[in-house]
Amino acid sequence: MAELRSRSPLTPGVSAPLPTYYSVRDIKLADLLRGEGVDVPAVSEAEAAQLVADLGTRDYWLTPLETVTNPYRGPGSTRPHDGRAYMSRNVGDVYDTSPYDPQKPPEEHPYEPRERPLGISTSAFVSNMAKLIAYVHGH
Repeated sequence: MAELRSRSPLTPGVSAPLPTYYSVRDIKLADLLRGEGVDVPAVSEAEAAQLVADLGTRDYWLTPLETVTNPYRGPGSTRPHDGRAYMSRNVGDVYDTSPYDPQKPPEEHPYEPRERPLGISTSAFVSNMAKLIAYVHGH
C-alpha cells in the first residue's frame, strides 16, 4: 500500500508529469500512477495511409453517427404523455432534443428506423489522430 501511495498522482507536494501521448489507446487506472509508461500501439504504414486517404479532399473524417437529435422546435406541449412509446428510447416527442439511436427510435409517428447518417464524430477524430500519432511516433 505504501508503494502505491508513493506513486499516486494525488500525493501532496510531488509533481506527476503526464505521459507524452495520453489518448492513443484505452486508458487504465494504473496509467495515472507515477512511473507508468503509456504503450503506444503499433500502426502499420498501410493503416496510416488509409486514414489519410479516407480524408480525400476534406479536412475531416465522416463516420456513421451513433446518435442523432431532433432539431429545436420551441417549447413542447405541457400536456403529459400517457403512452409507453417513449419509455426506454432516451427521447420523447419531436420537441425533445435528447440523443437517440436512429436505428431504434421511439415507436411513435413521425419516428421511423433509418440508417445512421454520416457526420463528424469527436470520438472518431481522436481515435484516427491517435493512430496517426502512433504511426509517426514509431517511425
